[in-house]
Parts: sequence; C-alpha cells; structure tokens
Amino acid sequence: MLGFGSLVGSSSFGRKKGSGGVNKPANLFFLIVGGGHSGSPGSLNATAPGPGGPLDIRGGGGGGAGGVITNYPGAIQGGASPGSNIVRPQITDVTGTWTVSVGGDATHSFFENNTTATSAETRQQYIAYHGGMGYYPGQGFPVTVGSGGGALGGFDATAKPVFGSTLDNKFNGGAGFPGQGFRGGDGNHSNPSGTGAGGGGAGGAGGDGGPNALANGGAGGAGRAYSITGTPVTYAGGGGGAAGIAPGVNIRGGPGGAGGSSIGGTGGTDAIEAHRPASTINATAGAVNTGSGGGANNRFGSSTGFGGSGVIILSHSNEYDRGVTTGSPTITEVGGNVIYKFTGSGTITW
Repeated sequence: MLGFGSLVGSSSFGRKKGSGGVNKPANLFFLIVGGGHSGSPGSLNATAPGPGGPLDIRGGGGGGAGGVITNYPGAIQGGASPGSNIVRPQITDVTGTWTVSVGGDATHSFFENNTTATSAETRQQYIAYHGGMGYYPGQGFPVTVGSGGGALGGFDATAKPVFGSTLDNKFNGGAGFPGQGFRGGDGNHSNPSGTGAGGGGAGGAGGDGGPNALANGGAGGAGRAYSITGTPVTYAGGGGGAAGIAPGVNIRGGPGGAGGSSIGGTGGTDAIEAHRPASTINATAGAVNTGSGGGANNRFGSSTGFGGSGVIILSHSNEYDRGVTTGSPTITEVGGNVIYKFTGSGTITW
C-alpha cells in the first residue's frame, strides 16, 4: 500500500543469521522525507472590482513540505498529533536489495524491496509524498501530496469553484495526506491584493493569508523534530506566502511570510512599478535535505523559492552486520546504532 507498506517476517529481537554468515538486522528503522514543493507566483488581479482595478497583485501561496513517515519508536508521523498518530511496524525481514530514492523539489521519496515479493501486495514499499504547490488560477490539483500548498491571496470574481467556495470566491489551501503532512493555509478574500498563505508542514498547518497588501504573508507550517540520528533534527517546514501589492506611488507589499521552523523558504515581494524598485525581496528556497517548502512570490514571472530536497535515514543496532550500500550515504555509529543517511539515490543490501 502506498505510503504505508506491507511487512513480512517475525517481530523477534533475536539475531538472524543469513546465508554466507551475514548477521542481518532483526529490526530496521527508517525516516523518509519527501521533497518539498516550490512556492507559487501570484497574479495580476485584473478582474478585481473597486479602486484597486488591474494594478492589484495577489500574493502567491507557499510550497507545502514533503511528507514524513517513520517507524522509529515513539515518533509521531508528519501530519499527525499524539492522539491520532499512525504507528508503522518495524521492518523485520531485510533480505535482499532495497532501493533508496530521495526526492528533490516536487518529487516523492521512496524506500522499497522487491527481492522477496511474490505479488504487489507483499512488496515492502514506503513512500513519502512530495509537498503541494501553492494555488493560483488555472491549476488543478489531482495529485497526492505530503503537506498541502498555501492558497493565493485576494479574491477573484471569476474564480472557478474548484479553487474555493462558490459563495465568497476565496482560494482554499491544499490538503495534506493523512499521516504525512498538514494542510496549507487559506487565502484572505477581504481585499483584491491580499497576501498569500503559507504551505503546510509536518508539524502544523500553513498560516492564512493577510487581508491586504501591507499585511504579512501567511507563515509556513511548522516542521517536526526526529531523533533517529541520535539528536533531534527538524524536517519538513512549510514555505511562506508572498506579500501582495496595492496600487499607489508609496504603497508597497508587506513582508512575505516566514518559513516554517526556520527551514521553510520565506515568501517574497516583487514590485512591477518603476517608482518602487527597492521593494523587491526575493523568495527563498526550503532548506536542503529537510523536505521543506519554498517561499512564494507575488506575480507571474517572478522568482519563487524551490522546495528543499528530502532525505532517507535508516538505523539498526550495531550488533548486526552493516548493509552493502551504493549511492555514498553517510554512515555513522551513535548510541549503539548504525545510522545510514541517504541524501541521494542508492541501494542497501543484506
């Protein structure tokens, strides 16, 4: 099953002696983080009624963080709370070659073993989905994502129902996948030049967009800390939403939204009028190998922040033999455990 996997083997903590004298781990733990998504650009709100007219610029939505799944004891999945946590079983049969694929921007991460599978149902496969892109007009979102992207700011009298309520025409943040990430924030519909919402993170939903161009963009959702490497490290913060821009000689966009847990990308603002060149602040990317979302910007063609690449970390007791690896993971021993940190694709074999 995608995102959950199926397991074969005993739950015994005893030593397993493999062929050729290989002492295979009796229990293998993992942390899998999908790639974050880039933030979205905003758009010129040419259909907005009122004095803003065609010069109102709606802030784009921050990118969602990649999904987070783990079977590390006591850890909480991305998108879950202690009361709704999904407990994933330990891997007790490591026989064969495992494929490790770490997602980049807008790419899933997966860890799977087809060696002992007799059918698709018995394949051991674990997928952390990539983050969702922030919403803007003309997009559809049929794909499954880890954490949802933030919504476009402002309102649009011609918005299609798929982007929000038919009553208020606001834009709604994208949903996260259960047990992987939280939803993105909603756009604010009280002004045509509202700021964009933040993307969702592993530890919290993205912040909603602000009511006008001078408000902050929505903050990215919080990431979540995991201690599989021996010390807590935070992963999967959402990207910040972008500022809006309102018409007028001295009116510039407010601050872009902060990235979640300081690892998600920060939202930007990019003025298009010659008398305001100093108001350009670039969006930033999500932190590398954390699966964090990228920051948004506020018009088509402006630079948005890329999503941070994901990571896959494996751990087992050092009383067992190390697996044979490709792809150059970083291998360390901490607290009696062997830790494999993959930041790119590779394999591990027992």
